[in-house]
Amino acid sequence: MRDTTEALAELAGMLLDRMDDEGWPEAPALLAVADDPELRPDGRLLHALSLAGKGDPVEVLCHQQADPTWDVVGVRVQGWTVPAPLLDDVDWRTLTRDGPRLAEHPARQRVDMLHLVSRDGAVALAMAPDGAGTEVHTAADGSSDKGPVGPLVDGLRRMFGLATPPCPVPPVELWAIHWLEDACASHRRGVLRSWRLTAGRHPAVQLMASADPTLRHATIADIDPVEHLVAAGRALARVHDWNRLQLAVATGEWGAHLMTSAVASWADAGMFARLVLRGLPPLWALVRDVEQRASPSVRAEVLSTLDAWDLDWTPPTTTTRTSA
Repeated sequence: MRDTTEALAELAGMLLDRMDDEGWPEAPALLAVADDPELRPDGRLLHALSLAGKGDPVEVLCHQQADPTWDVVGVRVQGWTVPAPLLDDVDWRTLTRDGPRLAEHPARQRVDMLHLVSRDGAVALAMAPDGAGTEVHTAADGSSDKGPVGPLVDGLRRMFGLATPPCPVPPVELWAIHWLEDACASHRRGVLRSWRLTAGRHPAVQLMASADPTLRHATIADIDPVEHLVAAGRALARVHDWNRLQLAVATGEWGAHLMTSAVASWADAGMFARLVLRGLPPLWALVRDVEQRASPSVRAEVLSTLDAWDLDWTPPTTTTRTSA
């Protein structure tokens, strides 16, 4: 296959246009494609596997072996799209884990999507909204570490043994998310009215209180949450970083609720981190909740602590186009 993203984008559009033909799998489905007409004279599709009813598609992908004849792997899914001119009307504060999705936007459209990844790492996306023609997007050429990410695209890369782009979220932010999620859930018990109680909800302080030996080697004992929260958060992030967490999930020591050990072993660092984060609210949404529920003094202390950890809690300025 031509080693260009343009060729892959062209293929994505051609395949998606043919998806309604008899014999092609309905979404969701895994596709494998080759560019050798001798292998399949009547078309490029060599292999198709329905993902319907099989649970998490990533779990299915991790058990698939990419045949040497496959030049491209892809996943066909269906989701929702909102016309670009209307995206400015989407309130980011509603796009939290428990809030409305693009699927509930009044101008939503059903969309058929095909993600393709080539053996050299190029990525392309074709979309076909209801009542509209196919849109083809050339996403990345495989040489960049800033290409599109997500469970399915990451999983397609891993089928070829390719690295996924690194996750920009540092471990200290993961633990800050857990901290603020717990604090907001406990706000009716007065947690967000007292900075000492709020600081004491951080996982580092909780582990210190249970005399976790790894953390006692990493930082001070007998921690005062008010005085030492910043240092404790950094210490927790150093000891329980993404690599340590991935090993813990892969060996079954921790995190069975996040993903199976098979997926954790198969993922690389970037993919693993994103899989962990996909079930958590973003930091900016939790800060919004703190601002609504906490006392002014606690709000100021929370933001000061996040600043000390060099974390950015500002909401994004653009929305994703699809929500499967």
